[in-house]
Amino acid sequence: MNKTFSYQAKSYSGETHRGLLLASSPAEAVYALKNQGLYALDIKEAPPGLLDGILARVLHPIGMKDIALLCRMLSVTLRSGLPLVQCLAIIANQAGNERFQLILLEIRRKVEQGEMLSRALQSFPQVFPLMMIGLIETGELGADLDHILDRLAVYFEKGYKLKEKMKSAMTYPLIVLCFALGSLAFLFVYVLPVFDSLFTDLKIELPLLTQWIFQSSRIVAQYFVYLLFAAALIILAFVFLARCHHRFRSILDHISLHIPVYGPLLAKSGVGRFCRTLGMLLRGGVPLLTAVNILKGTIDSYQMAQILMVVVTDLRNGISLSASLGKSRIFPPMALQMMSVGEETGKLGDILETVADFIETELDETMARISTGVEPFMIALMGLIVGAIVSATMLPLFEMIGSVGSR
Repeated sequence: MNKTFSYQAKSYSGETHRGLLLASSPAEAVYALKNQGLYALDIKEAPPGLLDGILARVLHPIGMKDIALLCRMLSVTLRSGLPLVQCLAIIANQAGNERFQLILLEIRRKVEQGEMLSRALQSFPQVFPLMMIGLIETGELGADLDHILDRLAVYFEKGYKLKEKMKSAMTYPLIVLCFALGSLAFLFVYVLPVFDSLFTDLKIELPLLTQWIFQSSRIVAQYFVYLLFAAALIILAFVFLARCHHRFRSILDHISLHIPVYGPLLAKSGVGRFCRTLGMLLRGGVPLLTAVNILKGTIDSYQMAQILMVVVTDLRNGISLSASLGKSRIFPPMALQMMSVGEETGKLGDILETVADFIETELDETMARISTGVEPFMIALMGLIVGAIVSATMLPLFEMIGSVGSR
């Protein structure tokens, strides 16, 4: 049974190399390094679960950017005439993610033993989408692997850029929210207790709102460290479950789709991703029903997965794709009409990719408008909250000063 070893080695030119490799023993690891033109300086067994354990997926996540880079580099190196095994070794040595490097080395080992690349990728379903594996298998059978990898690289690069734009659209509101929470924490822990102590000493009768604010301030000031620790634990648990628990991700996805502003944006993004993926599968020669089944098994969106279950049944009953998707009410009428044209002309794959381009352009414009409109709204909201707290705190003081002046 192969084990994971971390190594430090030097090449004959004097360059230092660090990385991971799979071997049955340290001696075999030394021999494997020697075959790569390296002599071992230090070899030790890596912790278990580094390859595909839950902790590994959290500490060393492999994202769309990594997959895009793999497809791009494989396409370029294959076109240069290098053997696939050598291509995988080159890419693995350049990988910055230790877990991804180990997975690539294991894939290289399987390919070196005679397995097809698509079959080797199937060993890591948590990393490589079924859609990617299916298209690579088609490319291997049709001797068109470099072109398929090039299209996959474009697909993953566009998906990564769209995801980053979605993140950017939400970054500013989150920064303002964190700043607002920090300001409130400072007020509740350091400022309000001073006024609370002053009003208590003066025995002033306070309005109900002011009493509630001071009571909240006492609780926050007394348990601030515990509240901070609890918030950190909740955030860590949330991130962990969102990455590793399928059912939790499904519930989170359902809730996210009903959030004002963000929900419709997420739904449109899902539609664009669906059109892009299905279009590429169809252009790769995958039959429609098979392509939809592949999508159903790989898509992250709970709502889209439910829609695709209905689509599969409808396609088997002879209903067209556009008619079936029209029942969901999340696909724009324009997209459905273009799909219908694509079905009639036999160019559904090309039409779907055109629809995806159009939806992504719309998304860019919508996110730009949201970013522009959210800024003044968040600033006004933060000012309103802080202003309400300051007014409730200062009002009794002004009343006291007024009563003293009237005497």
